[in-house]
Amino acid sequence: MRLVIFTDANNATTAAVIREVVRLCDAHPGLELAGFVTIRPEAFRSTRSRDAVRRIRRLAVAAANPGARAGVFGRARFDLFRLAHERGVPVLTPAGRGLNDPVFVAELRDRARPDVALSCYCRTIWRSELLGALPQAVNYHDGLLPEYKGIAATPFSIYNRETSSGFTFHRMTEGIDAGAILVQGAVTVDEHSTLADVDRRKRLAAVATLPQVLDLVVAHDPGRAQDRPGSYHSGKELAAMTRVAQPELLTADDLLRRIRAFGRIDLEIDGTVWPVTRMRAGRPGRPRTVSTADGQSLTVDRVRGLPVRFARHGDTAA
Repeated sequence: MRLVIFTDANNATTAAVIREVVRLCDAHPGLELAGFVTIRPEAFRSTRSRDAVRRIRRLAVAAANPGARAGVFGRARFDLFRLAHERGVPVLTPAGRGLNDPVFVAELRDRARPDVALSCYCRTIWRSELLGALPQAVNYHDGLLPEYKGIAATPFSIYNRETSSGFTFHRMTEGIDAGAILVQGAVTVDEHSTLADVDRRKRLAAVATLPQVLDLVVAHDPGRAQDRPGSYHSGKELAAMTRVAQPELLTADDLLRRIRAFGRIDLEIDGTVWPVTRMRAGRPGRPRTVSTADGQSLTVDRVRGLPVRFARHGDTAA
């Protein structure tokens, strides 16, 4: 059974999932890694200079945030092309109309000859022709379906004060996160949980289930149909939560909860938009300080993980 991995996001979860799937393909007599697909090839190429800059930034952020886990900001990039070269498989990068382009679908059939696709943070909604070219297609979603379909499932679950945040491996259909469920899991969330912490624990839990997921794929298990519509969050909703043009309309709790849940908010203060990763109690009238709807004052304390005094011109978001 030939397996192709689709991904567009170079993050820690993608790297962990891909590495484990490659390892399992080596160990499983019924599976063979056939290649990778991405519409964002630029996100997966590393150079020594880029890696050096990221390494320096990680060290600076770690020094500025001694209580945070290493690697929360500016993680090292995962070089998909290097891995593909080592494994002797192609990285397919569709042009033109993207993944659903019939020209690309034909290329996928001819070059990879896939029996199953595993999607992890792929940004495209798959249409019937692409799905028809794949006898099986499975997606990793960072939400506990049928709840939290769509984008940013983990941040929204934290913001909504859920006591747990889950993940799902499910079969793919043309509906967004609507296919039958193969494997699910969840981690606990409390009022101190951050996005980085929940992401890390969820990633470990999801990777641990991959042997079960692949066994179900090899067995052609149909999965369990979702039994209700559930909930959905869109990119527009994500933008509304993370771009704050009028902080005075929000409470201090809401602002701080958004930062904790989404990791960063783009906060407009006196015409400048700051990519804020931490705020603290402040005094009215001080630089980069906002007055909230409940009468409190909050001052920007970290920008992209670094103290404001180290912020460069490029560290503003506008």
